Formats: sequence, C-alpha cells, structure tokens
Amino acid sequence: MKYDKELYIDSGFYGLDEDLENHKEKIVKCRKPHKCASCEKEINVGEQALYESGFSDGEPASSYTCLPCIEEWLEESGQVEVEEERVCATCFSGELVKDNELGYKVFCKIDNLYHEQNDECTTQTN
Repeated sequence: MKYDKELYIDSGFYGLDEDLENHKEKIVKCRKPHKCASCEKEINVGEQALYESGFSDGEPASSYTCLPCIEEWLEESGQVEVEEERVCATCFSGELVKDNELGYKVFCKIDNLYHEQNDECTTQTN
C-alpha cells in the first residue's frame, strides 16, 4: 500500500451514488480472485483491494478495485503530491543522481552514461 489506508477509503473514487443505500467502503485482503471494477485486471488472492458494498434498487451490489487504480486516481485528482524527476529527453527515462560538485546529473539508459542536466532533459511526473 503506497499511501495511508484512510486515503483509499476517502478517495471519492466511486463518487456519491445517491441510489446506493447502506454504502460502505473498506480495504480488504482478497480470499479469492476478483476483477477490478476499473481496469478489469485480476486482483489475486492475498492482494489488497478497495471493496464497495451497498444496496441498489433493493438488491445487493458490490465491487472490488485494485489499489493501483485508486493510487492513480489519488495522484490524478491531486489528493496526493507526486514527485517529479528529471529524465533524458532522448530516451525519456533515466535516473536523477546528486553530484556534490556539479549539482544534478541524469543517467541516460540509451547512452549508458551520465550527463549534466541541461535543456535536453525534460521534467516528467513519475
């Protein structure tokens, strides 16, 4: 789990469905496989998920959402801060490394070398 448990539960991912009575959300550890309601990938046994339950038109309703989908929602909706990293504009990947004398350097995975951060480096959200 990347963030505090309460952030997942209070994320607003499902929105407020006024037709859903006795609405509850909680983090569960899956005892059997489930399909994520958002990305439709399988949530495996032992993995945690956000479980939503309630009643819609008098019928029980429930769904499971994988934590990566909730984390993406938290980041995209601005509920958590996302660190930015500098990467090589050539390969759009890299690792920012602190060099005490020169400031920051970027390791370019294509060139397999370090270079000083410059105009060819771009800022991307990680």
